Amino acid sequence: MATSDDSGKFKGNIGNLTYRIINGIAIIQTRPGPGTVKQTVQTKAASVDFALGSNRAKILREILFPMIRGMQDNKMVNRLNAAVGEVIRSNTSLAAGYRDLEDGDLQLLDGFEFNRHSPFSKMFKAKLQLSQNYLEGIKISMDAFHVKESITFPEMASGCTLRVLLAAVSLAHNEYQYCGTAELDIPANTEDVPAIEWSFIHGLPENCLFIASCSLEFYENGLFDSASLNNKLLHPVALIGLMQGLDFEEQDPLPEDLSSNWNTWLPISGINGNKLRRS
Repeated sequence: MATSDDSGKFKGNIGNLTYRIINGIAIIQTRPGPGTVKQTVQTKAASVDFALGSNRAKILREILFPMIRGMQDNKMVNRLNAAVGEVIRSNTSLAAGYRDLEDGDLQLLDGFEFNRHSPFSKMFKAKLQLSQNYLEGIKISMDAFHVKESITFPEMASGCTLRVLLAAVSLAHNEYQYCGTAELDIPANTEDVPAIEWSFIHGLPENCLFIASCSLEFYENGLFDSASLNNKLLHPVALIGLMQGLDFEEQDPLPEDLSSNWNTWLPISGINGNKLRRS
């Protein structure tokens, strides 16, 4: 819709015409119709990277929902899209439009925070690290720490539970699986926690990207049970790291009672990001 100012000059749009004031002069232009703006090869390729980054970030959010649980900050989606896009663009050996998340510098995502209201790195200062070995599988290690110096407990908290989750994603096949989890209960009156190493060695998939994340859940003890204190403003959760998997030595399969819940490939919902890439 076009409007006129006190001098009778129009600004805005009428149909396919747009009215503008440039240096005090009224200009009337024809607006380009659908499909009339031509993209260069470079802008088309850049748009592929941008769309693919948003798709891959969405996949990470879907996989990590059991850890995030909808308690992220309001700007997390845009921050993760930007961070994943940066990883994709970090690969300069492949042309724009041909590269993917697993081709870039995955360390750029180390420590990504899903809730800036309660950053994991500020509330839990002990170091967590992701590593892998051909014979021993995937490991998540934690340094020893003094509780009062390393954990910031909110008021009323009786303790917290540290959770780690290892997942795998096959971007080529548009599917993912959960490989294992671990928990550590830390009462607030604990003095020291020794170094710990969690190993995941059974049924690990090949040719995939491993994703390790961590979270803190604070709780208050009641007469009969404990209640979680976490909410939208208090939910520390972050990425430990992403890592392209090795071809591990064949391991024993999981026990039958666990195989239905873990190490089962699940389809990624929504648009298949592989259709965006150039072949």
